[in-house]
Amino acid sequence: MRPIVFNDELVREIHNGIEATFSNMFAIKPKPGAHQVNDSQVIQGDVSGIINLVQDASKDQVEGTLILSFPSETIFAMLTKIYNRPFTSVDKNVKSGVGELTNIVFGIFKANLNRNGYSFQMALPNVVYGEGHAVYISRPGKSLTMPFQCSVGSFSVTLTVCDDSTLPKVG
Repeated sequence: MRPIVFNDELVREIHNGIEATFSNMFAIKPKPGAHQVNDSQVIQGDVSGIINLVQDASKDQVEGTLILSFPSETIFAMLTKIYNRPFTSVDKNVKSGVGELTNIVFGIFKANLNRNGYSFQMALPNVVYGEGHAVYISRPGKSLTMPFQCSVGSFSVTLTVCDDSTLPKVG
């Protein structure tokens, strides 16, 4: 089991997960901006999908989180492509769509990294919404944020990694 380390492999696999999901589901190709690694533990957006990263289920330790965060206009435009109807508010379809997107991106990310020595477990996403909401990560650690731009707007993907000495228990 490999520890999560911010490196080119991790950035590449996040990008691969985003590109595969968005090109297959929406026929759009998001372009990544410059990623940043920092101590900031605040992620902002209007609708966010959040999934915990756990490698050793027997220890029940959350090692980090993967967060997809969208402005309303971007996610509404994306989901309009699937449902073929306009969206103007965050309803159950929008929440479900963001959860499913997060799950699919995580599945691709997880499968690719697990082939290279990681052992990420299955996880279920949570969805947080509210105009301009902020997701605060209360555990000490680092964040890798990747902004993306596409034909329907912008969004970001943030990967947080807990400091090994403070890994919290799941639950």
